[in-house]
Amino acid sequence: MSRKVSHRARTLILAGLAAVFAVSTAQAQTPEGTEIWNKATATYTDANSNSYAAIADSVMITVGFQAGIDVIAGAATATPAVSSTDNTITFDVDNIGNGTDSVNVAENISVGSIITVTGYQVEAGGWLTTLAELNDSLSDIWPLATGAGNGITVTVRYDVLAGTGGQTTYYRLTGTSLRDGGESDVDSTAITPGQTFGVTLTSSPGPADTVTASELPSNGTNYTVIFRITNNGNGPEDFDLLTTQIPGSAITVVSIAGTGVTQGGDPDSALVSAVGAGAFVDLTVTYSVGQVAAGTADTLVMTTYARNDKPTTTDDTRLELTVIRPDMSITKLAYTDAGRTTPVAGNVLPGQSIWYEITVTNGASNSDDATSIDINDDLPTEVTYVTHGDDGSGWTISKLDGPPEHMDATLASLAPGASASFWVQVTID
Repeated sequence: MSRKVSHRARTLILAGLAAVFAVSTAQAQTPEGTEIWNKATATYTDANSNSYAAIADSVMITVGFQAGIDVIAGAATATPAVSSTDNTITFDVDNIGNGTDSVNVAENISVGSIITVTGYQVEAGGWLTTLAELNDSLSDIWPLATGAGNGITVTVRYDVLAGTGGQTTYYRLTGTSLRDGGESDVDSTAITPGQTFGVTLTSSPGPADTVTASELPSNGTNYTVIFRITNNGNGPEDFDLLTTQIPGSAITVVSIAGTGVTQGGDPDSALVSAVGAGAFVDLTVTYSVGQVAAGTADTLVMTTYARNDKPTTTDDTRLELTVIRPDMSITKLAYTDAGRTTPVAGNVLPGQSIWYEITVTNGASNSDDATSIDINDDLPTEVTYVTHGDDGSGWTISKLDGPPEHMDATLASLAPGASASFWVQVTID
């Protein structure tokens, strides 16, 4: 069970060598229990040069115990795989004191959600499951009582949890002398599971890569589209977002919002922070549509990058927008019959009945509902109002006395491609 020269002893040796051409090198501590004798002898004569027997006396001191523990991590860093099991790290625990000693160890894991310790081993012994069992073994089976300059190796076995790529935890092992509880040492290994990156950006709830929309010019009314960013990597990650408009003729981004989203210096960019492995964040993009012609096409492209793997890990999705507007037209015809099948042809005579029919039509191409339709019709002074009616489209019609007599007709809405009409019967004066 003899060991290499301890870390602290090596430090002392190197320090001695560094003292350029010093006469003596650093020495190991004097072992506990060593008896150090010191003898003084005196000789003397008298005034007549008579010689006398030498006189002497001695004193003995005993070297006491000086504890010394040195814990040395086998590696400063470790990079196990995510979701891996039975990973190991080692620590040397050395006795650098001047006498026999035993040790007790304690552990500390700085971030407990990254690894789980599953066992301990002393030298090549069997695996132990608890820290208490480890300390029993250290004190009873593998004490440092073999003397100064010796030690043992402790192996720690652990599993790496899912979703921890790129995160670091420090496993610290502290060794404390059982003979002198004030003497201890600690060393650590930084454990950072390897990280993989992946991202998808889709519509929400998805999974379409392209969203289509038809919108009216905003006129103060903004619109929203929701995109979903999903972290397909094995650890939490930050994602940069950028929106662009192609060709940019109609869409203006107002804001990007969502959990963990920080708006950039302009509305077209943002940062999504700490998206967990396998998790997603829904991003609400608010935008406005400019006062452009019906049928104008514009595309909003949303692009995301994994901040720690830029530009390799990226994805995008888009909103394809078509601007729509109501496309209203109006016609007014005169008929000679109540069924409005015979248009007026040629001259009309006094006393003759005429039916005026007014029709509004909303175009079907790149159109939207026309609302609050209001038609005003001043009747000629040469006619007399008789009655009115409509085609059942939901008109509200009223006659206002003149002169001139006036027809007011309103319709709440008219869908794209639809027509609606009403009629007024008059007689020729």
